Amino acid sequence: MLPDLQYAAIRFENFVSEILLPAAFPERAPLGVAVWQTPDRVTPDVAFDQTYAPVQLGWRWGPVWSTAWFRLRGSMPRSMAGKRVALRFSSGTEALLWKDGVPNQGFDPYRDLAFLWERAPAANDAANAGSVELDLLIEAACNLPLGISTFWWDHAEQQTRW
Repeated sequence: MLPDLQYAAIRFENFVSEILLPAAFPERAPLGVAVWQTPDRVTPDVAFDQTYAPVQLGWRWGPVWSTAWFRLRGSMPRSMAGKRVALRFSSGTEALLWKDGVPNQGFDPYRDLAFLWERAPAANDAANAGSVELDLLIEAACNLPLGISTFWWDHAEQQTRW
């Protein structure tokens, strides 16, 4: 039998995922995610020209202190045009969204949201049937702010990464 505190945490996680998130993000457009890993520090233009391998949600990456470049591609439906559009991304570590070759937004274990547009553009290209194509790079470091050790309260996924 679970202690009351664990039951409360489970109820809260369910409330967030089933009630709050759908209300905060009523429209979603999943993006394809691919990765290229390197032990070296490279610039976005070098990373952009690499060959990326597709990955699924929950994919484990490493080794410790390496860098992974995630390439996110997809179409923003025309129904999002003129609306505030955000990207949710979490690598479980520090990461940086590059948009149009410029650093746009940092991510960390506590920040997984980046606003791409206050008013999303509409596609002018008839071939896209009104959708806007997205091609974003995210540079992520396989580390923790305090090094490679974890704490007992860290999520099990984070503890097993090291």
